[in-house]
Amino acid sequence: MIFVETENPSKVLTKVQGDKIEGIGSKGSYRMEYGRISAAYEKTGKELGKAIKNALQ
Repeated sequence: MIFVETENPSKVLTKVQGDKIEGIGSKGSYRMEYGRISAAYEKTGKELGKAIKNALQ
């Protein structure tokens, strides 16, 4: 993911790489591979949120 400045989208604020996050252990029960992808995005969001929260403290 790439975060850019709103007023100047050409200015990159940060880049986040989440290639080691797996969508296993999610609360939902998923039937197809889409479920694993969905769970990976869910976990990525949670981990990113925790990192931002810790950085702001």
